[in-house]
Amino acid sequence: MALEKTIKVLVIDDSETMRHSLHRFLNAFGNLQWVGESSNGLDTIGECERLCPDVILIDVAIPHIDVAQLTQSIRSRFPHTQVIGTAGFEDQAIIEKVLQAGAFVCVSKNANIFLIADAVRRATET
Repeated sequence: MALEKTIKVLVIDDSETMRHSLHRFLNAFGNLQWVGESSNGLDTIGECERLCPDVILIDVAIPHIDVAQLTQSIRSRFPHTQVIGTAGFEDQAIIEKVLQAGAFVCVSKNANIFLIADAVRRATET
């Protein structure tokens, strides 16, 4: 029986509650490893260089940053890193921009953690 690969996850969200919840839930899964977080997205490129995440969970509505542009930068500079947008009740147009910029998928912040974990795993299979 082969061991599952550990998937390193970076969380970018302006909500401390969301970051804390994702940290706790991700670490409950044997092959998902929370490696870091940011509250504003401005240091995401530096964190990618430092932490080499496999997947970034990023809030599509972080204030003061164009998440679609950031997603495009991540995907071009770190092609091995997948981006998954997390969305509350944002405008569908924002979600579409993030997907067009290269996000693997967008998931609801209210989704069951098992669905989020599944999205993280599927993102690394591409």
